[in-house]
Formats: sequence, C-alpha cells, structure tokens
Amino acid sequence: SIERIEIVRGPRASTLYGSQALAGVMQIFTKNGTITERPVVTGKVALGMIDTKWVDGTPLSQDYSLGVSGGQPGVNYNLGGTMYRVGAYLPEASTKNSSAYGSLHGIQGRLTMDLSGRYYGKRFDWPLNPILRDKGYAGWSKPQDQHNELTQQTYGLRLAYALSPAWQHNLTLGYDQNVSSQYNG
Repeated sequence: SIERIEIVRGPRASTLYGSQALAGVMQIFTKNGTITERPVVTGKVALGMIDTKWVDGTPLSQDYSLGVSGGQPGVNYNLGGTMYRVGAYLPEASTKNSSAYGSLHGIQGRLTMDLSGRYYGKRFDWPLNPILRDKGYAGWSKPQDQHNELTQQTYGLRLAYALSPAWQHNLTLGYDQNVSSQYNG
C-alpha cells in the first residue's frame, strides 16, 4: 500500500514542517486508486511448511492479502487487508499479524480531500528456547506462557482549498495510537 517514501534531511525540513522537524522528515505516501473502468482487485494466498525439530507436527506459515482500488475523475480509492500467521515452530512460538488500510482522494473544484486510515495488530508468544532448556538453564526449564499484543492505528484527514495556483490553505488532522500489552495464560 506504499507508493513512495521521501526523506527531507536536516534543518531545511523545519522550514516546511516546523521546529519539531529540525533533524529531518520521512514522508510515506500511500497508493491512491487510479481512474479505471472497473475496480482493480489484487490478492495473494501463500502457504508454507516450517521444518523444525523442536515441535511435533509441521507448523504452517500462511500469508493472505486482498485489495481493491479504482476511481473516476475527481475521486479515487484504495482499500485492503492482510493476514500473516506463523505456526509454533518452537514451543510457544507462534505469531499472527493482521492489518486493514484504506484511502480516499477527492477533488471538487478548488477543494481537495484526502482521507486515510490503517490498523495493524500483532499477537506473538514468548517462546521457550529449547537450546537453553536442554543446556539446563533454570529460567528456560518450563514454558513461559507469556503472550504479547501490539496494535497500531493511524487515521488522517487533509483538506486543501486553492485560492489561486500560488496560494493554498491546508488543514491536516491526524490520530496515531500504539498500544502494547503483555499477559500470562
């Protein structure tokens, strides 16, 4: 869902983005839909087996994604989601990542609107290291039974009004949240 990344280095970034950007700015531009007769749908399904001597059975690696984009003159969109899962290749070592994203870009006369959002979640376990367990380290003699979750959300809205080709007013609103939790059980 990333179209390009631009980096503005050093103090010149503060000229554009204010004093908080004195060291530089990294901008990530997401893809927008393109003008198409019909929506463009993309998808991926990937499965794999993990060869491991540390657990019984054969854990799977799964990777799925689905996206749709499109647009007409004056409005375009890009929506999608992903899911990635790795089975327990070590005792208590599995992970699951999921995300959803979307963007909408519209132009009506002198007004431009960009709306975007992204949600990302990751759940992973604290694995038991069998090498340390087999070497007799007491802290690794039994399963940790510890789970971790990380969620990130980003939402943004930009409104731009062009008074003239050389004068434009911008209003940008955004919300970012990162939450990390850890629990036993």
